[in-house]
Amino acid sequence: MVAMKPESPTDPDAYVRGLEWSLAISERLSETRTPDEVLDVVYEEVRNRLGYDRVGIDLLDHAAGIYECRLGTDAEGNNLIPTDRLLGLQPDSPLWR
Repeated sequence: MVAMKPESPTDPDAYVRGLEWSLAISERLSETRTPDEVLDVVYEEVRNRLGYDRVGIDLLDHAAGIYECRLGTDAEGNNLIPTDRLLGLQPDSPLWR
């Protein structure tokens, strides 16, 4: 899941830029070997190529009942890898709906 900045749907240059970005991130992702490498690439691409100054990547594991904040941006704009943001969720948690 990736959030892209809205651009005019009739702008052919924006469409081409979107395709180029999709190709670039696909190539980088195909070179990754671990889940952490995948998350790093997604974080960097969303932040650098799409121009967002804040990015957060959270993972949900329904089978294990876990919500985890894996990667983000701190108050100073630096890459943040939290080590204490793991929450257990009940099977009826609204987050699963």
